[in-house]
Amino acid sequence: MVSFIHISDLHILEDPEATQYGVNCYYRLEGVIAEINALQPRPSFAIITGDLVSDGREGSYHRLKSLLHSLKVPVHFALGNHDSRRAFRQAFLNEASEEPLYTSFDHGDLHFVILDSLKEGKPTGEIDRDQLSWLRSDLDKNRAKPTLLFIHHQILPIRIRWLDELKLENPDDLLGALEEAGNVRWVFYGHVHQSRLWRYKGIFFASVPSTGFQVPDHSQTMMVTDDPPGFRLVEVWGKGLRTALKLLGSGLQPGPSFEALPIYIR
Repeated sequence: MVSFIHISDLHILEDPEATQYGVNCYYRLEGVIAEINALQPRPSFAIITGDLVSDGREGSYHRLKSLLHSLKVPVHFALGNHDSRRAFRQAFLNEASEEPLYTSFDHGDLHFVILDSLKEGKPTGEIDRDQLSWLRSDLDKNRAKPTLLFIHHQILPIRIRWLDELKLENPDDLLGALEEAGNVRWVFYGHVHQSRLWRYKGIFFASVPSTGFQVPDHSQTMMVTDDPPGFRLVEVWGKGLRTALKLLGSGLQPGPSFEALPIYIR
């Protein structure tokens, strides 16, 4: 079995005292990191699904990098609409490049795919032709392995108008690639600043609260709440998966079984 942490939408700024919507995202992430570090047994790694910073500035990435030094597990990154490929690569990889940041890796018998849905200068997302081609090839090479996919933008609308206006622009292209491959069993995403769980055509879909500020799951217009930040603990074995949501200051909240998840009707 492998266990890992899914977190998203950190929205860090260079100034650790800065607030956004009345929330200090730096101090909230400090609290989340402390709770992750306290987990026993320790997860194998964490995957952050985008909006690492709020302003795409290199200084903000350096601030985040310094803060993540205290996290006691390795970290994998996806980029979101608030991110900058050039600034991220310069701060974290010490390289000057604007190339998309997508990758895959194996852990045990599982295959992990991290996509880059960032469309520079836009709040919406896109998986371009080259990345889709790479994805199809990668999934085909790893067809025998149960696969988990990570992306910033929601692929399926979440029925909140203002957020769905900011979704992935070409979801059918991506869903087509997943259905064609047949080995992607689980999809994890961010962007929506709230927890969602459902299944669609046999695939598990899960989002996670922001580690900073939250948005409610009922308002059709932009609204920010002071609800606590959180993360998701995920345990995977073979073709099985178990999740638990952890809100800052609260205990782990086990998620439902796959069979008990609501079925998404498109």
